[in-house]
Amino acid sequence: MAVETLYHAARDSLEDVMADPKNRIFTSKADADARDRMLAVYEGLMEYLRPKVTSLTEEQLDAVAIAIAEDRDFLARALKKPSEFEGSTESVSGE
Repeated sequence: MAVETLYHAARDSLEDVMADPKNRIFTSKADADARDRMLAVYEGLMEYLRPKVTSLTEEQLDAVAIAIAEDRDFLARALKKPSEFEGSTESVSGE
């Protein structure tokens, strides 16, 4: 019998991992670490945005924070060079 090592982001609860194993269980530690970093950015954004944009519902706030966290590398480049935004109407994270 073969043994396979699987990883998940520490910030994902086991309940969340089991509910969506295709997107939350990884065969590479690097991929799990990348998701964990993305979730750390997401958590920070939630705390930052909640008092700043009080007109958003919790679901809307969640959607905005996860979108920014997933595309943070693109957004960092685009904030330095606004022309990066031109023609980018779909997600650049590949999800």
